[in-house]
Amino acid sequence: MTTVADTRRPTWPPNLLSLSRVPLAAVLWVLPPTDAWLIACLAAAAVTDWLDGWWARRLAPDIPHAIGAWLDPLCDKVFVASAAAYVLVQAEAAAWVAPVLLAREVVQLPLMLAYARARRRGRRYDFTAAYAGKATTVLQFAAIAAWRFWPSGAAELTLAAGALGVVAVALYARRAWRLSRAPA
Repeated sequence: MTTVADTRRPTWPPNLLSLSRVPLAAVLWVLPPTDAWLIACLAAAAVTDWLDGWWARRLAPDIPHAIGAWLDPLCDKVFVASAAAYVLVQAEAAAWVAPVLLAREVVQLPLMLAYARARRRGRRYDFTAAYAGKATTVLQFAAIAAWRFWPSGAAELTLAAGALGVVAVALYARRAWRLSRAPA
């Protein structure tokens, strides 16, 4: 049970970690195109993604609707889209790669709009990440790195990230559908 004292705990530290991925997305384009910077940015994004969730669950374990629950995936999407574009431009990858790699983000957009509409109607949605969503982010990062360091396996990782991303959105949609059928 959440107490008043629990709801007053500052949740801004994990939110700042989430937000740190937005400037990281820009850093890729501003710094010299070296492998070391790419690895550092991918590693920093992965660490902040894990750490912000871990920290938020410790600060407010019973408050799933905090700002970080939607801020974290939004910052993930900004970073992944920027990193994918950066590496694909550098690798001169085929045109199909970006939409497949970002399939989750593309398919999830209408769902996010539906969530926002449901929220205005007083419904709450649990934005906590599912394992399929987390695994999709890991595969996206792996595919992004592969286009730079292991081009012969990059296409397979990209297809796996796209397929798992669509599965993750289907799981989120199922969760939302169940919520829409629950009494208000």
